[in-house]
Amino acid sequence: MIAWFVYIIVFFILLFVLYLGLIGVKIGLKAKNNNKLIKLKRNNKSSKHVSIEKKNK
Repeated sequence: MIAWFVYIIVFFILLFVLYLGLIGVKIGLKAKNNNKLIKLKRNNKSSKHVSIEKKNK
């Protein structure tokens, strides 16, 4: 009886760890996508700036 109680507790602890892992993956993917957007915005601004400089010369 005590063994089953321990198994159930361990099972819930493992489920909680998996839940935290999934939350971490979601946050990581969201951060990765935000960083991609920031890099794209920076690249677009720099390429426009370079094209303006070329037109002025």
